[in-house]
Amino acid sequence: MIYAIISILCILYITIRIVRIRRKRIILESELLSVNACAILWNAVVVDHFRALQSIGADENSWNIARYENYTKNLLEQADEIKKNTNRLYDWIDRK
Repeated sequence: MIYAIISILCILYITIRIVRIRRKRIILESELLSVNACAILWNAVVVDHFRALQSIGADENSWNIARYENYTKNLLEQADEIKKNTNRLYDWIDRK
């Protein structure tokens, strides 16, 4: 009798663990937490940064603060472009 109860509890525990792991895996593979989604987003952020630098005439090796005067404004404009092209992000990245 005691072995049956212990067996049922073990099976229940294992089943609950399997369900929880499966749920976490689905979230990680299909939602914003996935590695692919993060890679795509960071790719867009890097492109956004370099396009903002190009629009103010600076390059990534330039540390002249005066040249970065409109950097934030241009970065915001690029971020708005990302927001408008969310469903076509790869096309936006490859655009220029």
